[in-house]
Amino acid sequence: MKFESRQKYPTWVLFLLGSSFSFAVVIILAVGHGPILEYFQDGPNAEKGAEVLTSLGFVVGVFLLMYLLLFRYPLYVRIDFEGVHYKAFPYVRTLKTIKWREIAEINTVTVEPLSEFGGWGYRIVPKVKRGIIMRGGSALRIVSSAHKTPYFLTITDGAMAKKAIDQYYKPSE
Repeated sequence: MKFESRQKYPTWVLFLLGSSFSFAVVIILAVGHGPILEYFQDGPNAEKGAEVLTSLGFVVGVFLLMYLLLFRYPLYVRIDFEGVHYKAFPYVRTLKTIKWREIAEINTVTVEPLSEFGGWGYRIVPKVKRGIIMRGGSALRIVSSAHKTPYFLTITDGAMAKKAIDQYYKPSE
């Protein structure tokens, strides 16, 4: 039995990004509509219109980059005979593996992103815990043999993950 989980940020976070993008574009267009019109009509304020269009392009570019980097690439977690594999671009660019022999403790828990980690994404609570938190709910809690700081990875199905852990993880006494 192999467990796989792909998880994206919650839809409401994407809604907030889209709303702030729309708000920024509306403000730029409301403030700079006159110079933009003169830019296209070669009026006396054509240079200001070019500046407004440049700032509009910059805002669109920044929000597009944020969308592509943070929202298009999910957290991928796989549990198999080798260990726990995970990847979450841009935080973890390549597939990382925590081998079973490197794990001192692993279990499924429920996490609340805001109250426990202060938000979503790659989160660090110094000397307490760290992890990749995409949404509230089920998560893997992994304590490494080398590092005693717990590492959390949110997952889609805690019950299936628990079954895979029970099948593959044999703690060394």
